[in-house]
Formats: sequence, structure tokens, C-alpha cells
Amino acid sequence: MKRIVPWLAIGLLFGCGGATPPNPPPPPAPGMISLALNTGNTAIQQGESAPVTVLITRAGGFTGAVTLTVEGLPAGVTAAQSNETTAGATTTITLTFSVGAAAAPGLTNLTIRARGTGVADAIGSFGLTVTAAPLPSYELRATGSPITIPQGGNGQVALTIARSGGFAGNVTLTVEGAPVGLATSLSPTATTGTTATLTIVAGAALPAGTYPLTIRGTTAALADKVVGVTVTVTAVTGSGNVVFDFSNCGSPYAIWGAYRDGSGPWTPVTATAGVFRFSVASPLAEFAYVIRQGGSSVTTTVVHFMTRAEMSAAPIVACPTLPVNAKIINGSVTGLTGQQAVLLNLGGAVGSPSALFPTFTLAGVPNGDRDLVAYRFATIPAATDRIIVRRDLNIANGGTIPPLDFGAAEAVAPATATMTIAGSVPGEAMLQEMYYLARSSCDRGLMYLTAALPTSPIFGVPSASQRPDDYHQIRISAATGGSSRTVTQSFRALIDRIVTLGPSLGNPVVTLLGANYKRLQASFGFPIEYTAPVLFRYITTTGIPRVVELNATPAWVGSTAAVVTMPDFSAVAGWSDVWAPAIGAPTRWAIVATGGDVKVPSCSEGVRVIEATVTATN
Repeated sequence: MKRIVPWLAIGLLFGCGGATPPNPPPPPAPGMISLALNTGNTAIQQGESAPVTVLITRAGGFTGAVTLTVEGLPAGVTAAQSNETTAGATTTITLTFSVGAAAAPGLTNLTIRARGTGVADAIGSFGLTVTAAPLPSYELRATGSPITIPQGGNGQVALTIARSGGFAGNVTLTVEGAPVGLATSLSPTATTGTTATLTIVAGAALPAGTYPLTIRGTTAALADKVVGVTVTVTAVTGSGNVVFDFSNCGSPYAIWGAYRDGSGPWTPVTATAGVFRFSVASPLAEFAYVIRQGGSSVTTTVVHFMTRAEMSAAPIVACPTLPVNAKIINGSVTGLTGQQAVLLNLGGAVGSPSALFPTFTLAGVPNGDRDLVAYRFATIPAATDRIIVRRDLNIANGGTIPPLDFGAAEAVAPATATMTIAGSVPGEAMLQEMYYLARSSCDRGLMYLTAALPTSPIFGVPSASQRPDDYHQIRISAATGGSSRTVTQSFRALIDRIVTLGPSLGNPVVTLLGANYKRLQASFGFPIEYTAPVLFRYITTTGIPRVVELNATPAWVGSTAAVVTMPDFSAVAGWSDVWAPAIGAPTRWAIVATGGDVKVPSCSEGVRVIEATVTATN
């Protein structure tokens, strides 16, 4: 047998119809990276910043680290990297471009370069346009103009100081062009904020017509700004030395009125354009009216007992104008656990989120800059344990406040002090409420409420978080049976202090008098400390509410023994007995006396207001 040479055997195998040998495997693909930007260009204003998202993708088995650089940045512009996230072969990085205030305006083409060891660089192009910041300036705008006011009436126009270019200076406001008989006032007259209110009062003798006014804004280094306001004064028939103005209250509102000059008869009077006018000559006078809002069947009969001097000194205006263009603002809180909750206030609008429901909506936030003050507590009643104060917020209507994190450094511990309550008596249950009054607008928000003892700790905003126009306000309530007293006092610094309750009303007696409806009379001791009008009020407790409110000034009462009586209107033209509680209808009554600094703004040091109340059923 012949021996076959190996190489000949292989040749015979593949040369005589055998299988073709496989090709060798291709070499592995080289590692590489690619780069993509979410935008090819952007414009950023001087002093502002903007983010750009960079997407880096690895391929070819490359898994190494990648560094990112920005080439060609102009002077005054920086690029900071953040939010680097890797998922599989993809890495996402945020580049935040910040443009300094002095950076030169213009277009710069930048190169975004990604580098990795052993792979070619990946390059992206990016166009950055620096735009000039607007010069500091502002404009004046008026909401509510033109405005129509009856003779003897009043109205308000909202003013906006629309600031731009970082302008934060003080703007002084003045009114020009007001004729004699058209009184105007601005609140405030100078402001670093963004809103003001113009109040206009038309004198009873001012001729009907249209009156153009000019509101001028003045500030250093800028030209004056002006906005026009048009006031139309309408004629009102009738005359008299007394004016009760309901023109801001809507219609129907005051549906009946009558007055009494001294001990004379009750005389009906008709309102014109919402204004009642009549004359009184006697030292004492009374005015009664019935109010009903919209289509409601609920009625309130109000009677004012005043001296002629008090009643005729100036128009008595009801229904002050509410803030205009109030906004709805959303928000949320974090840093709460268990039963913790928050009380917060922004421009007088309040919210109460909690650990279980951390989101909130604030309704009725006024326009302009406002301060948010928020307080965290564990349960109610409880004292505040953390406070957040955010200043100068002007969130757009429907906007969202950045989250309030009570676990972050923004939340600070409260200040503490000791309060001593003077004038309390054994057996009274006492409650303390602490409020915070923010800004010159005196926005009031509840901080906490809890039981009080004759000597109790109090909590508030530390001095480092306060501004000069911020105030604390403590309210102490003391009650036993149907009698209660309160004292409310304002102060800036949270230090040890004494708060004194006012006296109680003396031996109130309420009796039923004859008439076609339930007519009550209240007799009680009226301590001289109570210098504001005393209120005797009673309301039905079943069926459609019927309310009676009798207001008597101390000068009309004339002594410390007060007697306040619901008049008998049965024979007065236009009166309807169904407006008052029916005979035999169950009612609840209250006597409320007020004194102290009732005419002083709450945002003033040491302002103290006292109140005494007695309630019962009849």
C-alpha cells in the first residue's frame, strides 16, 4: 500500500469537489464615541444663564471615561458641568452657560469636545449669542381706568410699577390735575415694590363731568414716567349733611333706608347710585338700612346710633374696594414627616399643606412683590419648630413657587421669649395666637395657636430674618361661660413682655319688646376703656338667617350704663317685617365692645386693641 503524502492528501481533498474553507473572522470594530447637542445655538442675555444638554454615546466596546470641554468661550462667559448621568452606553451631561454682566454682546461659535483614552475625539458645534441686558427702567400702568364715581362717592384704581432691567429704585408717586372737590390719595406715595393704590373721593358738591388725572412717577437718574386716569363723576339727586356711601357694594345691596333726627319720627330715605343723603340737626341721630347681596334671601338690618358730629363729619363708606387682579399660586413643601404640617401666608393668602398632602394652592394673592412666611409644626395646637421666609416674590398668575424644603438651611429655628398675661381671672380658659405681619402692606399670617397660661412661652421670627417693616402680633383670648375677652398687640422684636386684657362688660340683660317682629333691647355696663362703637347683634338659629346689628358709639351712649334697642319700624314706609327675626324665632345674641388703638395701623410698635364679648340665646 502506497503512503500518501499529507500535503497531497489535503490537495486532493479540496481539489476534488470538497468544501471551501471558511473565511477568517473580521477584526473587531474600533472603539469610538459620538456627541450630540439638544440645540445648535442659543441666545443668553448679559447676567443670565441657560442650560444645554450634551449626549455622549460609546460604541465598539469602548467603556472608558469621557471628559467634556468647551473651546472658544468669550471673555465673561463660563460653562459649568452638572447632572452627569450614565445609562448603558449613553452619558448625559448638562452644560450651563453663564454670561457675566460685562460680557460683550455678539455671536461666538464654540466647539464642544469629548475625549476618551484610545478613541478619536467627538466634536459638536454650538453658536452662543450674547445679548445686551436692558437698561434699568420702569413703566406706570393703571387698572380700573376710566372709573365712574357718583357725587359723594369714592373708588380705587390699581397702579403697577412695571420694572425692567434690574431697576429696584424707590419711585415717588404724585397725582396731578385733580380739581377742587376731587380728593385723591396714594398708598404708598413712594415704593420700591411694584404696586400702589389710588383712592378717589368725589365731593358731594363737585359738578358732574369727566376729569383727567395724571399719575407721575419720579426716581433718581431716570426720566419721569406718567400714566393717565380718567374719572367720570355722575350727578346724585338729593342733599343733606350726612352721606352713607354703598356705591362699591354692588346691586342690590342696601334695599331700604331710614333716619331719625333726635327724638323725631323715622323718615324713609332713598339711595341714589348707592348713596344715601339726608340732614340731621339734633345732637343725636340714627340711621337704619337693610342689606341683601345679589339674589340671596338672607337679610341684615343695621342701625347706627351716633352723634350728629360723628354722622356728618365725612361720608361713611361701606364695602372698601378689594385688591384687584388677585392671583392663584401653586406650591409644595418637603422636609415633613409623620404628623407635621405647615401654615403659610403670601400676601394675605393662606395655605396649610402637610406631610400627607404636601401640595397647596393659594387663592387671592395680590399683584406685586410679596413675602412668603411659612411655619412648620407637629400637631395643632402646637408651637412652630421651623420657619421659612422668602422675600419679594412676584409669581405670575397660575405659576408655582419653588418647593419649600423644611429640611434645608432655608428653614431656621424660631426665636423664643416669655409672655405674661395680666388681668386674667381664675376659671378662664386662655388661648394664644401668634401672627406675623410682613412688609409695609401688613400681610397677616397665622404662625401658631395653642393654649395659654398666665405665663407662657411665645415663638416668632428671629431678628436676623426680619425686615424693619415686619411685626409680630400676639392675640390672647380668655373665656368663661358666655363671656370672653381678647387683647391683640403688635411688636417687632420677640422679647419678654406683658400683655394686659381689658375689663369685662357689666351684667348684660337682654329683654324682648313689643313689635310685629322680634325686637330686643340690651342693657349692660360699658367700661370707658372701650372707645369704639359697641355692637349688639342677634341672628335666627333656624330657617333663613335674619340678622340685626345695632352699632352705638360711646358718645351716643353717653355713660358707662348702655342701653341699645332695636327700633320699631312697623309703621315706616317701605319696611318689611320679614327682614327681622319673627316673634318667637329662636335667636343667638352677642354684645361686642372694642377699645384701644383701633384707628392705628396694626404694623406699628405697641399697637394694642382690646375686645369684650358676651353671648347667649333668646
